[in-house]
Amino acid sequence: MRMVYWKLKIKLHNIIILVIIYFLILSMFVLNLKIYKPQNVAQFGLIKVGQSLPSFIGVSQSGREIKPAFPKGGKFYVYVVDEQLPLSCLDLECGKNAEIVIYKGGHLIGGSDPKYAKLFNVRMVKNNSILNKILYKINKSFLEKFGWKIQINWYRLETSLVVVTDSNGHIILIYKNAGIKDISHIMRDLNL
Repeated sequence: MRMVYWKLKIKLHNIIILVIIYFLILSMFVLNLKIYKPQNVAQFGLIKVGQSLPSFIGVSQSGREIKPAFPKGGKFYVYVVDEQLPLSCLDLECGKNAEIVIYKGGHLIGGSDPKYAKLFNVRMVKNNSILNKILYKINKSFLEKFGWKIQINWYRLETSLVVVTDSNGHIILIYKNAGIKDISHIMRDLNL
């Protein structure tokens, strides 16, 4: 009888420890995630509503040229700086949310490249999160013995940004803390 009681107590004890570890890991993720609401601002750094977009030239993932008000023929252009995007992308390369922009007659140009972000005054900041430090310790002590590695991003974009311009390259709207996921809300604000 005592043996059964001890076995049940040990199993219950292990389950309690696992639940505590689960909630500790979950709380680390919640502490690292900052909930930002998109803000419509008149100025972000040096770019202002009504001014022309800074000039740049780039290449998308598929090798298509990217620059202000290009490709030609769009009613408006949406420029997105977001960590969730590839280094540079054009229209559907940026994801499913680009369909909304294309349907309204515009083009979506986006990226997470630090050079692209710098054009829009979005800085790179050091990512000293607890999660990064734990991943680094696990990577060093355990995974490298097996030849595995975890990609750790020590730098991240300070904020995400969406800039909407007209067909001439003049800025109509600037949204701070807005990313590719907020495109549908921004299109509603444009009233197109």
